[in-house]
Amino acid sequence: MSLPWSKVVRLRVTPHVASGNLVRRGLRPRVLARTGQAAGAPAAAKAGAVAAQAAALAPAIDAVFAELAKTAPLRGARLEVEWADALMVFDVANGDFAGNSDAQLQSVAAACMTELLGDAAPAHEIRWQLQRDGKHLLIGAIAHEYLHLLSEAAGRHGLHLSSIEPDFCLQWNRHAAAVKRDTSVFAVVSGHDAVIACVDKGAVAAISSGAWVNGSLPRGEASDDASKLARAVADGRPVKEPLLDIRLTRLLASVGLDPAAASDCVLVAPGWARNKVSSRWTVLNRDATAA
Repeated sequence: MSLPWSKVVRLRVTPHVASGNLVRRGLRPRVLARTGQAAGAPAAAKAGAVAAQAAALAPAIDAVFAELAKTAPLRGARLEVEWADALMVFDVANGDFAGNSDAQLQSVAAACMTELLGDAAPAHEIRWQLQRDGKHLLIGAIAHEYLHLLSEAAGRHGLHLSSIEPDFCLQWNRHAAAVKRDTSVFAVVSGHDAVIACVDKGAVAAISSGAWVNGSLPRGEASDDASKLARAVADGRPVKEPLLDIRLTRLLASVGLDPAAASDCVLVAPGWARNKVSSRWTVLNRDATAA
């Protein structure tokens, strides 16, 4: 018999899809069930784009939990959430932060997000991580609306919300060892979007979020469903040339670095992306390493 606290639900949320695994932890961890659910298109909402996106995601998340519960009861299980970078805001502050208190660093992070988000900043939870060099503060902001969405969904299904981790941070923690040189680039692809980071001696020194392909992928293919994307390539349907190299050049130039100096470029992406990027990128297949 599997005790409730030995079960974990791992939920991945992108703007278009919610997917989840039910995992039994122990000496021999085992995936008990997997499922995914497409989200509806966000409807126009007077409350704004975040409210509309949350309303579109809520039924998909509930459907994932309901499907997993058919295999084993979820009540009491831990919920670990991988949150899409496209639903986050990132920034990096540069300075001499080594002697700063947590309160001082929080103030720096809040000031940076106020500059980026303006009047919308108070509607976000702002989190930060001081890089090991003490000179770069990695900052992320997630809308309170999304936090409420996850908390309420967990409560409805008897889950304990344990963690919410942005995709970029999760992949960086998994794959940072693949970055070998002092000046490097680390990028994470999810659907149409990518987060690209300039890495200086192991610290995230600058960051950029946005599209990595020209134009738009078809809606179903923008959902991170690797099998659909692979079929599109196999069928000969066009997947546009990536913008990664252009964005890489702009990011490095913004911090005064020569793009040619970044010979170590690591990309975490679905396996099909290997043939869609230039030879400078070392591609790590995110689908092969996802738990």
